[in-house]
Amino acid sequence: MSAHDRLGHVLRVDLIVPPRTSHATIPIQLRMPTWIPGSYLIREYARHVVRMQARCGETALAISKPKKDTWEIEICAAGMSQSIAVSFYIYAFDASVRGAFLSSDRWYFNGAAVLPQWLGYEGAIELDIIADDATGDVATTLPAFATDARGFGRYRVADYDALFDYPVEIGIHDRVSFDVVGVPHEIVVTGAVRTDLQRIARDAQKICETHVRMFHAEGPPPFKQYAFLLNILPDGYGGLEHRDSTSLICGVNDLPVAGDPTISEGYLQLLGLISHEYFHAWNVKRIKPSSFIPYDLTCESASEQLWVYEGFTSYYDDLALVRAGVISADDYLRLLGRNATSLARNPGRLTQSIAQSSAESWIKYYRQDENAPNALVSYYLKGGLVALLLDLTLRSTTHFCLDDIMRGLWQDYACDPLAYRGTADDAIATRLRQLTGTDWQPWLARYVFGTDPLPLEAALLTFGIRLRWRTATNATDRGGRADASAISFGTHSLALGFTMQDGTDRIKFVYAQSAAAAAGLSSGDQLVAIDERRATAGNIAEILARVRVGDVISMHVFRNQRLCALSITIPPTPTNTAWCEWQPEPEPHALARRKAWLERG
Repeated sequence: MSAHDRLGHVLRVDLIVPPRTSHATIPIQLRMPTWIPGSYLIREYARHVVRMQARCGETALAISKPKKDTWEIEICAAGMSQSIAVSFYIYAFDASVRGAFLSSDRWYFNGAAVLPQWLGYEGAIELDIIADDATGDVATTLPAFATDARGFGRYRVADYDALFDYPVEIGIHDRVSFDVVGVPHEIVVTGAVRTDLQRIARDAQKICETHVRMFHAEGPPPFKQYAFLLNILPDGYGGLEHRDSTSLICGVNDLPVAGDPTISEGYLQLLGLISHEYFHAWNVKRIKPSSFIPYDLTCESASEQLWVYEGFTSYYDDLALVRAGVISADDYLRLLGRNATSLARNPGRLTQSIAQSSAESWIKYYRQDENAPNALVSYYLKGGLVALLLDLTLRSTTHFCLDDIMRGLWQDYACDPLAYRGTADDAIATRLRQLTGTDWQPWLARYVFGTDPLPLEAALLTFGIRLRWRTATNATDRGGRADASAISFGTHSLALGFTMQDGTDRIKFVYAQSAAAAAGLSSGDQLVAIDERRATAGNIAEILARVRVGDVISMHVFRNQRLCALSITIPPTPTNTAWCEWQPEPEPHALARRKAWLERG
């Protein structure tokens, strides 16, 4: 593999098929994946191939394309005695964690995005990464076979299933290393920026140790090394898990400033992302649904279990921060309040279960449109709150907890790497019954396969925590506190049930069963005036601050270049903003439960 044209963002991938002593007359078929594990959307990586060529010695070979993702190479007379070289030229300008990117100063790729599979071949694969004139080095956990001091050269993996699971970052990096139970870990930062890299490493080490202890007590993690490949952008967020590494994106303002001991909102988000992707090294990379063994990268691999693999991971990512001592228990309560607020403001929670959300992720969650808030619920968000509810229920009614469930799944499904087997859709129900001797199907039917409200208030109260509710104080109030830290103009826009596209005069979402929906407001409408005053993105809240509940206001919008007049009655602001607080004098058993939950796990 080489950086063919950095300014044109084109990679070159040369695949060498050695002389074949058998099946020499059968055409060679090469196929690009259509999706990448961890991101459940058909992405059609074959569309980035801009041209290709094949040769057998000096002879050019004909290439056909029987399928959208597959190429077939003709066989020449010398095919039994000479290698066949196939060259792919691939456009690489996807700065996300899911694809490939090439520019004058950075080279990044996931194998699934750029490395074709030779169909029928199941042996070991060697990958050569060829250096060019650009400066920098290679950061990856690919097993090195013959590389130089900068990491360029040859790598070797057991098979194609391993090849696509190692992201590669090439360029100028800042690096910091630390050990977790004797296993080397590294944070590799791309994007020159001044930050406290040692602090990130200290916090990441505590988080990683917390996850390892939960699964293995004093034992090491199930990999020989681990790397966090962190790309810094002006503004961004994202992560994708791999077997012994992860690709991360954060904004420059999310990084800690040297000498400032506080945890900003952005840095808290980054720590949660680090925790989330590291936990995935167990939960979905090794413990995984049966439909993922082996991965079929040609089509959707639907599973009802993403509420376990993403939802449970979302629960443990924040919980590990407080268990590791990176954040305080007060900080953790604030995160719980925010999550409860987000779910309460999502009308889709009443329409779609998290099991449905998991199974339909390919066509709904990753393809959200203007009706998404009304039609779907996040298996990340609600799955995390279901995990919280399940953990608290187990801890308060049995001698077990969700940690026991996770350790049991590890022992049953993933402890032996030579005998991985995937979990069935009823794996959690089965494990709960085996552990507690009780049938949990009615519980799961209500909260996982149904849309019943989660009784979080009662569950948290048994741990001496009160979940409280209030109205929002402004349009940016995310909950988590008794009162928002900044109070601006009124919140009637929230009560009306619509949101604006950031920085524009366009309606983004109109929530089902809201006053805005009843009045006929629609996504995409261009808001012109409210009560005959010109409305802009900056003054909507100010205009609405002058009205009272029960007032009827006029709204003028452009829809398909036609002016429409609407009348909307101002409803009460909903009580859907949550925060948690400590119960003043909790019972001793509540304090004991809380300590075991937040401190020891």
